[in-house]
Amino acid sequence: MRMKILTVAITMVASAVPASWGEGKLSICHYPPGNPANWQFLTIGASAVPHHIGNHTGDKVALSPDACRDNTTTVPTPGDAPE
Repeated sequence: MRMKILTVAITMVASAVPASWGEGKLSICHYPPGNPANWQFLTIGASAVPHHIGNHTGDKVALSPDACRDNTTTVPTPGDAPE
């Protein structure tokens, strides 16, 4: 369910960018399979985010590299309960 909500939220963000600007981009924390300590802060096309996150356990949308370092900060998605 969270993945579906995240996908909808990402799609909404991506579709809010005017076509004249080209594809919107989002940043993610990527934790390579087998070597999560070698994390990367990547900026990718918004349309690639759901597929990337869906195929890499632990990857998440993030606002800064700090979110990758502490592995706790995430971008809120609709329906998330406050912590």
